Amino acid sequence: MNRKYKVQIDIYSGSDKVMCDQFVTFPVTIGRSNECSVCLESFAQVSGCHAKINTISGRAYLVDQNSFNGTMFEGKKITKVMLVGEQFFFIGDLVLKTSTKELFSRRHKDGEPLDVYEKATDPIFNESELLSTNELNRAKRQKLGKK
Repeated sequence: MNRKYKVQIDIYSGSDKVMCDQFVTFPVTIGRSNECSVCLESFAQVSGCHAKINTISGRAYLVDQNSFNGTMFEGKKITKVMLVGEQFFFIGDLVLKTSTKELFSRRHKDGEPLDVYEKATDPIFNESELLSTNELNRAKRQKLGKK
């Protein structure tokens, strides 16, 4: 099965949020280089291409790119970690908060998309957490008094 993901990355330096962005196409590169998807050029502890988020065997992973200072997760230097739900990584003094959701698409018999669903990639998944984008948009329109 070819899984699709949406990964939001929030980066903090102390109490300041440095950046926030969402990605649905991979790989996503993180580093000081201007060629990186997430460019952190003003932070000396970040390598040119420090880490990469990519899909491997149908799962989303954060992979350290043999960076000089390393990428820390749960107090340990990591090479690769599967992204599940909300997680925190450290690059020097920077905190990377990742929020990962798996995207689903239902289709008509003719192959046309019906709607897109999101669910947290938490291994314990409750069907009631499944949200339809069309249903959410419909509810928003009703709340605003629009049809």
